[in-house]
Amino acid sequence: MSVHDSTAEIITQTRNVNIVYFVPSDLDTLVGYQKRLSDLLLWTQEWYKQEMNRNGYGYKTFGLANDGSDGVKIITIRGSLPKSGYPYSGGSGAVASEVNAYFAAHPADNTSDHTLIIIPRYSIGANGTPSGGPFYGTGRWCYALDYEEMDIQNLGKTDAVGNRFSVWFGGMVHELGHGLNLPHNRQKVSEDATLGMALMWAGNGTLGKSPTFLTAVDAAILNTNQVFNNNSNTYYGSVTSSINKIHASYSSAQSSIIVSGKFTSTEQCNEYSLF
Repeated sequence: MSVHDSTAEIITQTRNVNIVYFVPSDLDTLVGYQKRLSDLLLWTQEWYKQEMNRNGYGYKTFGLANDGSDGVKIITIRGSLPKSGYPYSGGSGAVASEVNAYFAAHPADNTSDHTLIIIPRYSIGANGTPSGGPFYGTGRWCYALDYEEMDIQNLGKTDAVGNRFSVWFGGMVHELGHGLNLPHNRQKVSEDATLGMALMWAGNGTLGKSPTFLTAVDAAILNTNQVFNNNSNTYYGSVTSSINKIHASYSSAQSSIIVSGKFTSTEQCNEYSLF
């Protein structure tokens, strides 16, 4: 997939990631945000699809709702507070409260347990670097920042604009990973030369510029994710589990760390080969 390819067809499923554009009362939407972000989200959907296939799960990816004109549906919510009411540290609670109120009044717009909230930048520094509100994952919700240079035309560039874009767009895709149940995890040393950087490690600085990928563990988790499966099954029910025994050893013959053990669970567990 070309780093500049924004022509991927939108994949809409039974349940889709809710995309919210949340605007504090003393800010406005940024010019062209719907088209700019739609292009980037479609690229991201395709990137996840290619990575899931590379990991052996077929062309599975998360769903995105269609806006009716082959773009991504972006729900724009005007906040009741100025940007000072939604600071980076601790501001996600106030944002979430208003987004939940919106969903309560518009239940048809809430299509899954997973929500990406994008907030326009609060300011631009002298060097062109934006700053803003919450930018992290909180459970199955995650937060990211929009700014004027968040444009797919900057994907893959290595100048100042491109490097800045890689951090903020790569950061959005990384935080989306958290919103899709992914924890931080690093690539194996043996993968550095062949696959590059794991998205959920430091991929927020490499995506689009150099090889960046989903690890086998990432793909295994996403394979059982609500928005990666086009069905109406129940996900994320209550589970009780415990590890009863665990043992680790090093095999010099295989140059491997071998971990074994026993566990119990109230739900059936899926088995995956991660090597």
